[in-house]
Amino acid sequence: MPVSNSNQNPVHAALLNFAKLGEPGRDKFISRMNEFLLASPKRRKSMQSHWAGEQRETAASLHPFNDEDAQD
Repeated sequence: MPVSNSNQNPVHAALLNFAKLGEPGRDKFISRMNEFLLASPKRRKSMQSHWAGEQRETAASLHPFNDEDAQD
């Protein structure tokens, strides 16, 4: 089944990132992916919210200054 161009880049990016992981990272990824695939729709939404929160926390730790800090 061909992949449409709109979906091809994110899928390839995910596969490339997976390939760059070491064995422990790949094992953890596969475990979490299986958990996600077997989860109920409600649990999937909860997992996605949790992951998005982790991303925001990581981004905030990389860029700890907000616009108000820049005015000081």
